[in-house]
Amino acid sequence: MIEDVREEVREIDEQIIKLVVMRRKLAEKILEAKKVDKIKINDEEQKKTVLRRVEKTARANNLDENAIKEIFKILIEMNTKRQYELLGKTKN
Repeated sequence: MIEDVREEVREIDEQIIKLVVMRRKLAEKILEAKKVDKIKINDEEQKKTVLRRVEKTARANNLDENAIKEIFKILIEMNTKRQYELLGKTKN
């Protein structure tokens, strides 16, 4: 019984990783759009928008809003770092 549930968790973990990979690939497309629109890589307004959105979604799903925000801060940082890498720069 527990092994079956653990297998389900493992499958979900794999899906989460695949979604993180997809999100990171979108960072590359976003970088190209930022270049065209002359937007800085570190877009604080967009970061705030994303964090407000995930906080609201977490609340609606009875999840710990702060924990979800921390997860998304990490995801945003990963994508920001990737965009700097693509430009051959390091994040200051």
